[in-house]
Amino acid sequence: MLKKLLFANLLSFALSFVVLDSLFGIAGPRGERVTVPDFCGTTEETLAADDRFAVTAEYRYDESPAGTILSQEPPAGSIRKIGEDQARCQVRVVVSMGPEKVTLPDLVGQNASVAAAELRRMGLVVNTRQDDASASAAGMVTATNPPAGSVVQVGTTVCLSVSPGGAIPPED
Repeated sequence: MLKKLLFANLLSFALSFVVLDSLFGIAGPRGERVTVPDFCGTTEETLAADDRFAVTAEYRYDESPAGTILSQEPPAGSIRKIGEDQARCQVRVVVSMGPEKVTLPDLVGQNASVAAAELRRMGLVVNTRQDDASASAAGMVTATNPPAGSVVQVGTTVCLSVSPGGAIPPED
């Protein structure tokens, strides 16, 4: 009998607390619940425009256009609570900087094998052609296409014009 009376009183107290809290907010604010959208494939500007989220970004080279969000944490569909002490939901994203680019050095006058090795270290593909019109010493670079100073994506093919007798071994 005592257990039933104790249980009834506890139940009555809990019900009273819920009703009073909903009317007067005696338990304090609970915070807003936010469902995290899928930001992948959108741009940084899209995420920055949503004032419910505070963003921490990491950047990396990728084939996607610069500014494209590649991944996010928390994942899309997650429900997060924003409380009084935290005005916005924290979101970490990885953002594309676009394909990596390099500036072509001036290789004219260098040994073709050395020049080709330098371009390959930069992540470029090398083709050579003989420059029959050149008066340079055999095996020397007479021109590049694209020319020195050009900014190209890693993986771009660069053609070295080489004075006669300057054949270089193909890339392994």
